[in-house]
Amino acid sequence: MTIRTVALCATLMMLTACKSEMQVTGDVFVATRGGQTYKLALVNVRAFAEEDVRKATTAQAQRANASVIRMPALLDSLTKQATAATARLAALGDAPGSSANLNVWKLSYTSPAFPMVGDKSRWNAWRLAYLDSLFLATRISQAQANPDSVVASMMASIVDAFPPPVATAKSDADGEFVLTLERGKRYALHAEATRAVFNNTEQYEWLIWVTPSNDGARVILANDNMVDTAAGREAKFQIEQWMQMEMKMSAK
Repeated sequence: MTIRTVALCATLMMLTACKSEMQVTGDVFVATRGGQTYKLALVNVRAFAEEDVRKATTAQAQRANASVIRMPALLDSLTKQATAATARLAALGDAPGSSANLNVWKLSYTSPAFPMVGDKSRWNAWRLAYLDSLFLATRISQAQANPDSVVASMMASIVDAFPPPVATAKSDADGEFVLTLERGKRYALHAEATRAVFNNTEQYEWLIWVTPSNDGARVILANDNMVDTAAGREAKFQIEQWMQMEMKMSAK
């Protein structure tokens, strides 16, 4: 094969790859109840290939199964610690001061400025024992969670488990963005944004499926397809189903 032939083949391959890619355009905005529309600038829009999302889901499912397997031993350990904390608390009796102030003491344990009553060292010992009992009660509740709860916990951070995106774009002053993606492949688009509204900050998140095609349709990220809407839950719901399926398969 001559150098000219090799160069021609390489050029053809590059042209074929270029033809398989296309620009996907979109808009990020929110609409208020009053009908006003706010375009969101500087929003980082990330595209993840479906096969990468599946791999990340499989890894999360394996971690979820490991958590479920460890639960009985963890629960036993936490229960023993909780029993010891309860015994320490019982030995100290009510919080220092009158028993009528017990609830006040319970609510004030995080305030270092709260006036101490009686023996300071005894109050500190009571506070530590009480905090231990609260913390352990919460941990026990978490350890008793069923696999569905474990899946829910894993799903809350599923995007963080994704590998690096295959493409990223940042919305401009008009809320518009452009991504270069492969035609016909399926991608998960993820974006997060905030907007200051008086004294509050609103949080927005999107996770949707897109498949670039020649129809030229724009991708819209708005109120009606955020992750907490029916339309916006589709991608997360499918990923959750994948995780549950992977957990069942890896548990066999």
